[in-house]
Amino acid sequence: MRVIRVNIILLFFLYFSLHCTLYAIKIDDIKIVNFTNVVSSDPFFVLEIYLGKGIEEKHEGEEHEHTPIFLEVSLDKNTKKYILGDNILFERLSSDKIRTFVPSDFPLELGKDYTFGIKVSEGESILFSKNFNLKVGAIHNVPYLFTNTISNIYISKILTNSQRFFFFNNHPLEVSVVVNGKSITNLKTYEDPKFKNLYYFDYTFWNSGDYEFKLGEYKFNVGALFDVAPPTFTVLYPTNNAIFYRTNKICFKWSDPIDSIGVDKSNSFLKIYYKNNVLTNMNLSYLNRESLLMPYEIVYLDLNNEGSYNLEISYRDFDGNVTNVFVNFSIANASEDKEPPRISKILFEGGKIVSNVVILPSDRVLVNVEVDDGIYGSGVKKVVYKYKDNVCENLVFDNFAQFFIDVNEGGIFEIFAEDFAGNKSEITKFDLKTSKR
Repeated sequence: MRVIRVNIILLFFLYFSLHCTLYAIKIDDIKIVNFTNVVSSDPFFVLEIYLGKGIEEKHEGEEHEHTPIFLEVSLDKNTKKYILGDNILFERLSSDKIRTFVPSDFPLELGKDYTFGIKVSEGESILFSKNFNLKVGAIHNVPYLFTNTISNIYISKILTNSQRFFFFNNHPLEVSVVVNGKSITNLKTYEDPKFKNLYYFDYTFWNSGDYEFKLGEYKFNVGALFDVAPPTFTVLYPTNNAIFYRTNKICFKWSDPIDSIGVDKSNSFLKIYYKNNVLTNMNLSYLNRESLLMPYEIVYLDLNNEGSYNLEISYRDFDGNVTNVFVNFSIANASEDKEPPRISKILFEGGKIVSNVVILPSDRVLVNVEVDDGIYGSGVKKVVYKYKDNVCENLVFDNFAQFFIDVNEGGIFEIFAEDFAGNKSEITKFDLKTSKR
């Protein structure tokens, strides 16, 4: 992605701070990065934790037993204990480095020497400890800006371009904004309600130009540019010149479009041309994602004629930047399909499968079969099973078939799938037995 927006970066940062818990870690070293051996009288500390091999992560939605990672810091006789990701922020810099932020909880005496102790533990087990010799000098804290790697942001000519900037400091700061060398406004900063010493301010960009933000004695620059880059996306299938061997429920799938200022789906569309005529013209404003974990757009259409087609997908952003992607595909007679289908899943209701032996709870069992003929195949027409001397056919609907069989004394069950071109899958065999026998 070419464009990085300030508020997206902070949301990503906070996601890892709040929803990614580190556990079973190994620590090689810890360093203070915002001070040398001289600190201010009311310091906050930016720590970098260097990890050894063996780090694991727990992401939200996964189930793992673990204990929290505690960070205990001490200055003189004052001690504070934090939980990473809970009441203390951290960000993952790389696979072997974490940066965490210790709030200003230790008022110190000017000119005095202190020992700053750090201890990291997992439950009752101490993972790492280290002491630093510090001296309090007449210096000031420098705010840590989470967006200090941003040089340019892209803004819209017609939409409100509000951005939120976060920084870590021991007190709020008034922010002044200088645009193209001219001071234009002052902004207030606000403390985050959850994390001490985490502050933020909002600013709305109306015009392109060079912006200088001054936080007390610290300053950073951002270039605001009008977005002229069109949305980007990839057609996953059909691939160019692909052939479908069916005329029902042809699937089109493509990645969600990426754009710096947002996609205007009400002015985006999918068109299908057949013999140079528009066969389908679909507005994309009401499309739903099929998956939240792997985002993409998807649509099924009935195309009833064999021959050559042209697919056009067009996305427009709110500033009028447009991307058009064209794909050629064709539909051939189902009889030309040479690829066999496959049986993807067989379930015997209440049954227990051990190797190819199925133990069933009763003499009569419901069988559920899922089949698949790929993206371009002619489609699965039926499943055929043989049990003892009986051979039965069952039609497939939406890649699914369901039927009952009477097991009686048990025996060998064989099943295969057949598509509309007459291709057959491999035969799957089970030895059926009932728990009553």
